[in-house]
Amino acid sequence: MIQYIILYFIILFSGDSVMFNLGGFSNLGYFDFLVLLIISVLANLTSDIIFFLIGGKILIKIKFKELEKKKKRVKKFFKRKAVLSIFLSKFIYGTRALTVILLGELKLISLKKFVFYDIFALTIISSVVLSLGYLSYEYLNLIFIDNSLFKAIFVGFVFIVGYIIFRKWKKSVR
Repeated sequence: MIQYIILYFIILFSGDSVMFNLGGFSNLGYFDFLVLLIISVLANLTSDIIFFLIGGKILIKIKFKELEKKKKRVKKFFKRKAVLSIFLSKFIYGTRALTVILLGELKLISLKKFVFYDIFALTIISSVVLSLGYLSYEYLNLIFIDNSLFKAIFVGFVFIVGYIIFRKWKKSVR
């Protein structure tokens, strides 16, 4: 039970970036997949609510020059497609926090509606990412445990790519 509380805080502060691996660890038997799904939705929902609530309070005081230029276009899009922007922000890496903060600042959607649509979007994205992690670990498990030839090829490939990158870096430093 304590591991799930710790996972809640890890997901709360890191967002979606760890969920893929957590899905894989679920495949290995470290976590229950359904509990992990619920915890990831709750942790991401908590952070989104915090971003939504501080959006109107902090972002108004902090003026981003680049953001101010684009705010008119963004506001126009959000007015027409506020709900769609919630869904899109979950699937486009790096846009989640900014979208939620802007939605909070622009007050185009109520907190109640935001939470409703956010739960739906987070359930979808969490299911997808955790499932991909789960399935990829299953696939990697089959490859790495059963096929030692593949291991040798993979290690050789990583070594060659690393060597090429190192040589290019060394040339650029000179």
